[in-house]
Amino acid sequence: HKLNLQWQIDEDRMVYATWSTGYRPGGINRRGDVDYLSDFLTNYEAGFKTTWMDGRLRLNGAVFYDQWEDFQFSFLGINGLTVIRNAAAAEMKGAELEVSWRPTEGLSIFGSAAYVDAKLTENYCGAILANGEPETDCANPQAPAGTQLPITPKFKGNISARYDFPIGDF
Repeated sequence: HKLNLQWQIDEDRMVYATWSTGYRPGGINRRGDVDYLSDFLTNYEAGFKTTWMDGRLRLNGAVFYDQWEDFQFSFLGINGLTVIRNAAAAEMKGAELEVSWRPTEGLSIFGSAAYVDAKLTENYCGAILANGEPETDCANPQAPAGTQLPITPKFKGNISARYDFPIGDF
């Protein structure tokens, strides 16, 4: 499901809010001994898209909050086979900003930055209950609630510049 509201303030500025849901289907791991469940994501996002200076400056930004149930993650298992498992729940909160500026003819400067706080909201015990759900109540969880999600940096950013110029007729 997706619900999106937007307001075009004027020709160069727009704000929006989005609520959406999605899922990935479950399945059977390649070894065939452990199934994994579908995971479900609910996303809340608000942001803006703007242009300034007669279109030479573009500034876009957003904040978001995601709730992820039974999220799937993969790791390298026995005999080098990838194993997919479910953890009970996680949440992600963050913000993104993107800028594109053309200060002179031919020169373009681009930049973006993102902050993401992505954490487990329930313990990951490494076991699966009889109903297929991930175990969350154990004495020594492999990853306790509050653990940062793997391969999710808290901050990332980039900046680049490009200069376009003609060479002959090209």
